[in-house]
Amino acid sequence: MSRWVQERQLKSNQSRGTNWAAEVDLVKSIIEHIPAEILSQGAIECRSYSRALFYWEQHIRNERRRDIDDNEDTILLERLQDIYSQIDEPDGIEGISAQLHVLDIEQQIIGHQKAGRWTAAQTWYEIKLAEKPDDVDIQVNLLNCLKESGQHGKSPSNCLRESCSSRSADVLLNYVEGMNTSSSTVSKLLPFATEASWATNRWAALSKYTALVNNESRDDFNVRIGQALLALHQDQGATEHFRSIVDSIRKDIATSLSAPATASIAASHNIMLKLHVLTELEMIAGTDEHENTDRAQVITLLNRRIEVLGSYMNDKQYLLGIRRAAMKLSGYAFLRCANRK
Repeated sequence: MSRWVQERQLKSNQSRGTNWAAEVDLVKSIIEHIPAEILSQGAIECRSYSRALFYWEQHIRNERRRDIDDNEDTILLERLQDIYSQIDEPDGIEGISAQLHVLDIEQQIIGHQKAGRWTAAQTWYEIKLAEKPDDVDIQVNLLNCLKESGQHGKSPSNCLRESCSSRSADVLLNYVEGMNTSSSTVSKLLPFATEASWATNRWAALSKYTALVNNESRDDFNVRIGQALLALHQDQGATEHFRSIVDSIRKDIATSLSAPATASIAASHNIMLKLHVLTELEMIAGTDEHENTDRAQVITLLNRRIEVLGSYMNDKQYLLGIRRAAMKLSGYAFLRCANRK
């Protein structure tokens, strides 16, 4: 409706003989009667968090005009903080926290996570997990902190080394082993466990975790990459099973493409990263028929490809972990030049 108004106003300015003023005013009056709170909630459900932020700030301004008390204002700010947490805006979260008189544990944790203080957030989740050992959301959040803390706070040259990621993966696997798992929670923990398994070359653990795949986790990208790497490990150089798994993953990604998912570079970032990973797996395993499989040339090409990821350090760390595992399984010696970038 807003776009219709904009188009009609533009056409009215361009053509003097046509006047849509009455129609435009009618549609505007309808839009103005839709509460900003409802529009914000709708935007959240559509995962359009920037739009949700725009309307929620408008709702806060409207509410403050009628002189609300401190409790109501705190509720509005807490919701605003939740929206900011979805758009990776640590400064916004810190600013809202400064306006809140009392921060509960959840708000403190959100502030730590968005500011990159993963160790502090991990401490809080460990306390909460001791109180509620069966809470799957706390388990997932703790594992995410463990994963991220192995990457944050180190210079690029250090955080991309094998020993750094291996240590954090070791700790993560130990936590997974000690967690209370059930058929309903295993699907949320498997992606962390499989990634940590291939990062530490624990193929027995990877085999155990991929065997636990159920209907909810069988389409998870990390789990399927684990299955592909396990195929390389078990086939001892034979790549038919590996190739079929990679082809299946690529086909599923292709069938999931939609207009909203490819509307922009930012929207399609995760999809492109997955396809990036699959291509490099094939290059390293020697199953890419369109590329020269000379090892020196492959390493040179891999070093160029990682530049495409730009400043996405977490993506680089993730990709390099997969590279190391694939190189070892494919008979490549671990080449330091592969990590130089």
